[in-house]
Amino acid sequence: MQLEAKSIIDLTQTISENLQVYPGDPPVEVHTVSTLEDGFVLERVCMSSHGGTHLDAPWHVLKGGADVSSIALERLILPCVYVDMSALSKKEDRLAKLTGRFTDLKDKALLLSTNEKLSANITPEEVEVLITGGVKLLGVDAMSVEHSDDLVVHRQLLSSGVLIVEGLANLHMLNEKQEYFLVVAPLKLEGCSGAPVRAFAITL
Repeated sequence: MQLEAKSIIDLTQTISENLQVYPGDPPVEVHTVSTLEDGFVLERVCMSSHGGTHLDAPWHVLKGGADVSSIALERLILPCVYVDMSALSKKEDRLAKLTGRFTDLKDKALLLSTNEKLSANITPEEVEVLITGGVKLLGVDAMSVEHSDDLVVHRQLLSSGVLIVEGLANLHMLNEKQEYFLVVAPLKLEGCSGAPVRAFAITL
């Protein structure tokens, strides 16, 4: 079976030195090691393990949690639900919309469009809906699911077996009524709490 290009939606930010990173994180640096004049082109790339579109592994906030290399691939390839939260500013409206999709969540990934750059402002109450509904992965367009010093939402999700993908792109190309299959492919980095990913949705 060969997929048509129009059935694949790339949800990944391009990694370059222009990539915006979370405040305080190291910027992306790309250094040329050799050129064609040397016989071949080779670059050295330096960046945070949580830069751009990336996966948060349990080790990110949980003592003894799994690192990126320990996450089974079947946890990163799964059916996907999309919900657009970008027009909802009130917490009760957001919660109501998530609750309305409750029956769609079991054993699936949930991708949330918030139109926020820094934080998706996910609340503990929203997380409870997701966990109870059986979500296996939460993906957001913002650089982080939350903006807090104690990272309570990260801990809630990861301690409950819900993986986190942050910094998704092109979520506006998804349709809330369409079914998708999500693929998240992180670099297999041993001992790392996160990794850049190539994420894409396939139209079913």
